[in-house]
Formats: sequence, structure tokens, C-alpha cells
Amino acid sequence: MLFQKTEQGHREIRERSRGLARTARMMLVLSDGHRSGEELLAMVNGSTAADLATLLDSGLIAAVGGFGPGGSVQAEQATEHALQQFSDEAAADAAREDAEGGLSYPELYDSLNALAKEQLGLFKGYRFSLEIERASGIDQLREVARRFVVEVRKAKGESAAQMVRRALGLSA
Repeated sequence: MLFQKTEQGHREIRERSRGLARTARMMLVLSDGHRSGEELLAMVNGSTAADLATLLDSGLIAAVGGFGPGGSVQAEQATEHALQQFSDEAAADAAREDAEGGLSYPELYDSLNALAKEQLGLFKGYRFSLEIERASGIDQLREVARRFVVEVRKAKGESAAQMVRRALGLSA
């Protein structure tokens, strides 16, 4: 199933009124009617089925394809089916992360970026921001987070490192 931006999606790109997560926004930009949900997920590092479900549920993207006569009804049904599929996947992902403990990729990404400059200052924080951007999945991002905790311990001591570890959902 291929996805393209709706008129609301085009408006969101111009106005940025909904405050979409970085991953959802990138998926919205890339939704051009030539890519499937799986392709969009593969193209945007850290994206999840929840991002795609958010875009579908908000009416920012819709399913497209050669539906023929009566195509709008079939396109609407395909969009509803896709929303259900990606909502189910998002719920399964959330349950898996709850079982594993820790933050999801978007949560860890946002938390790391917020803490980097706050805890280490502009220059060291910028270095970690670059590492965060290079991380291509949750495992690599967690490794960056572990190194970040070590740097915070060196710069500010054990109590600050413990606070950062808890904020990032890392085990001791």
C-alpha cells in the first residue's frame, strides 16, 4: 500500500502547526504516493509504526493506488485498514518496550538532545548531538546514551550521572 500527503498534510508541512515528532514529520515529507509504509519506516531512522499511525489518524497521509471506478471509497477503506494495521503494530511496539524497560527511540532521541547541552555545555553537548544524529537505531542510540552518562559522571559527578541515567531510562 502506497501513501501520499493529503491537503492537510501539505498544509502541515507549510505551517508546522501540529508539533509532529521529527520522525513523523520526515515520513510526512517523504510520503509522495510512490512509497509504502514499510519503505517509509526503513527510510527514517528511529521511526515507528506509531509515527505512521499518527499521520494516518490525523488525515495527513492517505493510501493511494489504482483503485479504478469508485476509487475514493476503496482508497478510504485502504487507509482505514492501514491505520488499523499500523496502530496494532504501534501497540505491540509499546508493549515490547514496556516489557524491556527504557525509552523508545523518539523519547530517547529527544531526551538525549535536551540533556546534552544542559549537562555538558555547548561544545561537548554539540559533539554528542552529532553522535545522536549518526545513531541508526535504538541500540546505537542507547550506546550513545551510555557514553553520555560516562561523560556526565566525569564532568559533574556520580549524582548527576545517576539523574541522567534515570532520565534516559538506562539500567545501572
